[in-house]
Amino acid sequence: MKISRILILLLLTIPAQVLLLKVLGQQFYWFDLLLLLTLYIAFYIQGIPLIYIALALGIIKDALSGGLIGLNGFSFPILALVCMILYTRLKISKFYAQFMLIFSLSFLNAMIITFISWVFGIDIIYPSILEYIYTGLGNGILFVILMNLPKIFIRQNKLTPGRYNVR
Repeated sequence: MKISRILILLLLTIPAQVLLLKVLGQQFYWFDLLLLLTLYIAFYIQGIPLIYIALALGIIKDALSGGLIGLNGFSFPILALVCMILYTRLKISKFYAQFMLIFSLSFLNAMIITFISWVFGIDIIYPSILEYIYTGLGNGILFVILMNLPKIFIRQNKLTPGRYNVR
């Protein structure tokens, strides 16, 4: 994956995340666009660069959300490494498998943040397990749609080779 593509995705994701926070408020929202971007990058980049990118995206998420700096900065690299390992070992390509991976990692992200805040005595509003499930569902559905939209569009608009040759 080219660095320019990552930067373009980042420049599109950060304003969308800020807009999402403004519209739905700081309390709770079902789509975590920076987490989805981190997991998307984990499909294509491996190793140490993935950890640095995930750490940077987690700190950006912490800065945008107004919470404690470092919670997402700690959980995003863990989730990115788990996503990278599962994606490369299991060779996930089906819609439902991608959905289940993102759903479970979104749920795991919420559990990691809740556990860390509980251990360190950080006073946050603990959402119910149902809200964690909603977040996982929202992230999973949005990820599958965004990840597979180009594939669906190309499949429906297949051009025959050589049909539009311009010389």
